[in-house]
Amino acid sequence: MKQITINGNSYKAKLNIRAAKTFEEQTGKDISQVSSITDMASLVYACVHAAAIAEKKDCPLTMDDIVDGVELDELSSIVEQIAPSGQGE
Repeated sequence: MKQITINGNSYKAKLNIRAAKTFEEQTGKDISQVSSITDMASLVYACVHAAAIAEKKDCPLTMDDIVDGVELDELSSIVEQIAPSGQGE
């Protein structure tokens, strides 16, 4: 599991099948098709949600928390922490 920071708070994030499923349900896209800012925010949410489920906890963030709490210049870095370029290719 990875640790990411959003709005000064640390959260666990897990890129697994659950995260891919949540991402696909939210966007209608396969996880390999992350291409927009909205897709990246959805991926972050899906991974935080998956980590919470893995630990049998409630998800500590909503999609709105991510959209409101992450600056545009931070988003790519957070996604890179969760899913380094080239992973899964």
